[in-house]
Amino acid sequence: LERAFTFARDDEKVGVIILTGQGDEAFCSGGDISVRSPVDLVDARVGFESEDDWSLVLWTKNAFDEEYNAEFSPGPAPGLNFLWKAPPRRFGLSFIKNF
Repeated sequence: LERAFTFARDDEKVGVIILTGQGDEAFCSGGDISVRSPVDLVDARVGFESEDDWSLVLWTKNAFDEEYNAEFSPGPAPGLNFLWKAPPRRFGLSFIKNF
């Protein structure tokens, strides 16, 4: 593979090199990233709806406070990547009135 890239680099007729692969693993050039592991999240809502057009809902997102990366983006240079952590557990109570 190294010899093929050297040959292509030195050949003025070569303008682009396309490397393809196959299998169960993912690959992305330009960044040091790995295959994402599955994440099991639990979101829940429970509520009461009245006959007078209002409702009260207790909700949670990421109920078990799983830590995972929500987003990854290769940066401008190797080692300078952008990584966004997912939000932690959130919960709340919503009062909704329909007019």
